[in-house]
This record gives sequence, C-alpha cells and structure tokens, in this order.
Amino acid sequence: MRRLVLIISLVSISDNDSYGQDYFNKSGYEFHELREVVTQKLSSGERDSALVFSLWGLASYNTFSRPDSGIYYATRALTVASEIEYRQGELESLHTLGLCYRSLRNIPKSLQVNLEGVRFAEKYHSDHFKGIFLMNVGINQVIQKDYANGMTSLRRSYPLLAPAKNPPVSTLVEVWIGRIHLDQERID
Repeated sequence: MRRLVLIISLVSISDNDSYGQDYFNKSGYEFHELREVVTQKLSSGERDSALVFSLWGLASYNTFSRPDSGIYYATRALTVASEIEYRQGELESLHTLGLCYRSLRNIPKSLQVNLEGVRFAEKYHSDHFKGIFLMNVGINQVIQKDYANGMTSLRRSYPLLAPAKNPPVSTLVEVWIGRIHLDQERID
C-alpha cells in the first residue's frame, strides 16, 4: 500500500512540473515571444484579459523552476485582473501565486494566499476554484504537520473536485489524504 501511495505521489509531482509547460504548448508562443508580447502591452498601457492571460502564462511557466519570477508575473497578472475586473484572471493568478510561494517553501505565505483565494472563490461563486484553493490550503496544512485541519480542508475540497469533474486534481487530494494517514501511522 505504501509503495502505491509513493508511486502516485511521484507521478503527481512530475505532473506538477509540467503545469506551466502546458500553457505554452497550447498558446503557440515560445517563452521569449510571450515576454515580448507582455512588454509591448505593458509599455502601451493596454490592459485587457489577454495581458492577464499572458502574465499568468509567464507565472505558470516559472512556478516550479523560478518561483520568484512566477511571483512577480502572478502579482502583475492579479493587479491587472483586479483593475479590469476580470474575475477568472484574479482566481488563476491567486492560484499560481500560492503555488509559487509553496515552491519557495514559504508555506505561511502560500497558506495566506490560498485562504484569500477561498474567500474570492466564494465571493465570485466559483465552486471549482473554491475546491482548488481548499485543496492547496489542506496541502499547506499537511506540510506544516497540522494534520487535523489539513484533513478537514482536503475533505471539504473533494466534493468540489470530484473525479467526474476533475480526475487529476481529485486524485491529488486522495494522495494527500493518504499521506496524512501514512504520517499519522508513523507518529502513533
């Protein structure tokens, strides 16, 4: 059983590393081209959802390889999304910002960002993002060894990310719940 959980965990981790790469495969842009697009839009003063999406793409690309750059781009995307009231962009940017902080091992800041994300998702009536943020809150709590609250957050996220809605993400929730059980077994 432990081997199975370990294998699933490793697969999930390798999937996380490709998170930002998927954006570029779909966009048709190379990294340097996207940076040029963002630079041109920012210098022209243009503020639209395409700019938010491009900034978010740069943030996603850097989430695990250069999280400090990811934080810069996610923060810029969040600012522009707020200015133009692009709610999807705000939620995506907050999600990526939380991942960047966790990638830097700044768990308290990641937890803070994800709790803010839960509030935004509730305010904007987005069950999907509420589930994503609750999952990330739970993961951060588990990393901090706050197993009881981590389990609560993960269990609250699961119905919002049920396998029929989002199989890869609901599997990630199951892996982290499994990790709690394994860690608790070692503690007892």
